[in-house]
Amino acid sequence: QLPWDPDVVILGDSRTIHGVVPAAVEAVLERELRQPLRVVNLGLPGSPPLTHLAWTGHLLARDKPPRLVVIQLSEYIFSTGIDATLSREAIPSLFRLGDATAALLAGKAQLALPTSAEKYLNGRRLELLGAGLAVPQANPGRIPDKLQALLSDGRYTRAAERFAEKYRAASRETQTRTMLNTGSQILISQR
Repeated sequence: QLPWDPDVVILGDSRTIHGVVPAAVEAVLERELRQPLRVVNLGLPGSPPLTHLAWTGHLLARDKPPRLVVIQLSEYIFSTGIDATLSREAIPSLFRLGDATAALLAGKAQLALPTSAEKYLNGRRLELLGAGLAVPQANPGRIPDKLQALLSDGRYTRAAERFAEKYRAASRETQTRTMLNTGSQILISQR
């Protein structure tokens, strides 16, 4: 049960939980639409599209359904490959990942020590970007070698600096506006 009747519900996995800030979405919507709307983030860690479909059915069956349901799908659901580049759509999730993201956005190379499948994918992507190295939890004996490589090879720092430069102007508000505009265009094209 939701404690209130939201106008907008955003569904997705942990990237939604960490990447979508309801208050930021509300601020953009109020400014753009000139009316206050209640937004709720119902992201669930590891949730697949069928979970989102079930939630959508539940939400639309309520006495007062939301005016809009947004479903954020992570790209790994559609492919087992890992893309070496971060898309514009992936940036919202970066702003809430904490210290690792702050370091990358500050142009600092890093050593990732992933403790879950999603963190492993993030560490692998960091490696593919060339901005750091990852040591899976099952192989802690590799930490000294990887740390030495990270400290002695300037390519990692240069790649992190390139990333920081590329996304220097990115902000939560800009990314939220992009997401909302894209969603609006999709809804309008479906009419």
